[in-house]
Amino acid sequence: MKSFFSAVLLALVAVSVVDAQPAGFTKPSGPVQPASDRLRLEVGYEPNLGQPLPLDAIFTDETGAMVSLGSFFSPKKPVLLVFYYQSCPMLCSLQLESVVASLKGTKYIVNRDFNFLAVSMDPNDTVEGSAKAKRKITNAYGQSGSEAGFHFLTGAPEVVKQLTAAAGYRYYWDDETKQWAHASGVLLVAPDGRMARFLPGVEPFPRDLQFALLEASQGQIGTIVDRVVLYCYQYNEASGRYGAAIMRTLRVAAVGTLVLLGGFVIFSLRRERKAASSKIIA
Repeated sequence: MKSFFSAVLLALVAVSVVDAQPAGFTKPSGPVQPASDRLRLEVGYEPNLGQPLPLDAIFTDETGAMVSLGSFFSPKKPVLLVFYYQSCPMLCSLQLESVVASLKGTKYIVNRDFNFLAVSMDPNDTVEGSAKAKRKITNAYGQSGSEAGFHFLTGAPEVVKQLTAAAGYRYYWDDETKQWAHASGVLLVAPDGRMARFLPGVEPFPRDLQFALLEASQGQIGTIVDRVVLYCYQYNEASGRYGAAIMRTLRVAAVGTLVLLGGFVIFSLRRERKAASSKIIA
């Protein structure tokens, strides 16, 4: 019976792979809709999913070391990328803390399963500021051993622009308010450096974040059960959210019914054979 259930589970996984979205990632629609004309034209976050980030770009990390963007990618770990700047009066801190709060609601752990990358858009930001931001966020995360997976980067103006342009992240310096006008969102990047999923807004739902990490990992994290659950949900390009896929859910329910019926039949046959054997012996 155990082999029967295993076979059915593997069949379900196979169905999910065959019926999954086509290989590659697609570009989300639904640009940011700001208030003013300048904000509407110059601020937004529209990553071209499936395209690579400039992994050869050189940044400075929170220790003062010069590092390439590609050094944070490995064959087995996706990367969660957030843009921010150190003197942001509210939105950036709120987003970083909200993302960390959402991550605590998932089963995946920074450093063990993926890397957390926060890149400053302000070329005037400092290494000291990066170190301070990292301490604050890792303390909020509160997961022992995760510190090595958090990275806060600063860079020269041309390098920052290279990365933000590749990510479809648009922003500008507002002389009147003395602040950077920018959008918010979380970008999930595959281990090979391709942009995989985008979750707009300040605070992603833990479920959406977990699904996005699972998809971005390209099968490197999570279990068969995780992938079966993901099979029942589908990424919505317009909203950047995951919603129930009705037909897939019905298929899973149908397979579950077959499993129960098959198990009942096998149990009944074994019971009858055992009863028949007992009569013969008697």
